[in-house]
Amino acid sequence: MITDAPPLVQRWLSDQMFEYAPIYITVLDEQLNIVVANHNFVAVFGEADGRKCYEVYKKRDVSCRPCAAQRVFMDGRARRSDETGIDRLGQGVEYVVHHAPILDETGQVAYVAKMSYDVTEQKDLQKQLDLVFNLAPCSVAIINKNLRIMQANDHVRSRFGEVTGVHCYEVYRHRSDPCADCPAVATLADGQTHTVSQTRFGIDGEPQNYLVSTAPLSTGGRDKDFVVEMSLNVTELHRLAEIAAVGRGVGEIAHRMKNVLTGLRGSAYDIRTGLKKSLPERTEGGLQSLSRNVDRLNTLVTGCTKVTRGVSGQMAAVDPQEVGAEIVDLFRDVAAQDGVELSFEPGPQNVRLWMDAEGITACLANIVSNGIEACGSLRSDAAVPCRVTLRIEADPDQVRFVVTDTGCGMDAATRDKLFREPVSTKGWQGNGMGLLVASRVVADHGGTLTVESELGHGAVFRVTLPRRDEPGVSVSTNGRAK
Repeated sequence: MITDAPPLVQRWLSDQMFEYAPIYITVLDEQLNIVVANHNFVAVFGEADGRKCYEVYKKRDVSCRPCAAQRVFMDGRARRSDETGIDRLGQGVEYVVHHAPILDETGQVAYVAKMSYDVTEQKDLQKQLDLVFNLAPCSVAIINKNLRIMQANDHVRSRFGEVTGVHCYEVYRHRSDPCADCPAVATLADGQTHTVSQTRFGIDGEPQNYLVSTAPLSTGGRDKDFVVEMSLNVTELHRLAEIAAVGRGVGEIAHRMKNVLTGLRGSAYDIRTGLKKSLPERTEGGLQSLSRNVDRLNTLVTGCTKVTRGVSGQMAAVDPQEVGAEIVDLFRDVAAQDGVELSFEPGPQNVRLWMDAEGITACLANIVSNGIEACGSLRSDAAVPCRVTLRIEADPDQVRFVVTDTGCGMDAATRDKLFREPVSTKGWQGNGMGLLVASRVVADHGGTLTVESELGHGAVFRVTLPRRDEPGVSVSTNGRAK
């Protein structure tokens, strides 16, 4: 309390604080006349005594509407307001005003004190920051600890719509729960910067590849309450990487084609020589060699066609169990001939998935075929039958086709380049393009294709697709479109 202060301090507070306070102070009567103003106010706004506050503060001829001071006179309650005025040089000034009642002996409001401080520089800085925020050539969003987007720049809104207050995983991934690879969760947990690659879905529902980085954004004494997320659309870069991978594949295929053509010339020579010299055995050998080389050439050309085609465009709502059952039926006899146990574990009923059934079937067929091939290399070991299993899993946001085999597995070098360049262990029977094609088909669906494998310990391939039953529409936890 001021009355408890030493007399010298009380005199300073009553006589000098009014002038020394680093703010603008005026006192108004009920007609909004300025009764007194401190030196700071006069220096900025000009002479004030006896003039209307709105004339001095804002160079107006009439009172502001609404007027915070008049409301204080009416109900005696202190108020705060953000206002804009004009200084004595005609420059705009932005300030925060605190209005406080001055009561007489009867408790009535006799005057109102206006205490204000200049926030023009802070406002200008905020405008500049907002301009940078919105002009940034990437998506920028502020996310709170509940994973709700609190603020987003124009880049985000133009691609994902109005996102303020919505969970980031709902906006970007059409999910009903947080993503397993969420960098914001990681940053909130450890306060460090994290970067991941994600497939996101815009307003049009089309999948796009993003490189996403998050960093902590502390506020006052609260640490890690907010995260700033910056994401860059790298879809075109992904496509360029695919083109580069295809280029490497084409180079490899060209080399193999050269060998096939050499074989074809040899076959033709044997056929001509056999016919010319009446050597039927040589002619027959040439024909057999010709047939083998034509098959090799067909395999190479088919691989080139598939890798440049990607998704066929025949998109429809399909039951994933039908796709799985078809693949298992297709390879059941082949697996049995090789002594491989092939099984199918269907997922939940009444699940529909918007996809290119032909493309996904070809993708899974390639993976199952590889699994059987990997088991085939171990079939001399009859103690434990080799197994290949196709399993379907589904949750509210995605469907997974999981292909597990107990075959020979693969080393780290093979595993790391499996989806980036042609890899084949089948000699002339393969062109190494199968998994390259499969990864592109899955990516075109906005999904992911992953593998876990160690040499001698089999492999697990997972094809994960976003759960949508029509273009751009995700499926909620109750299975209905939302």
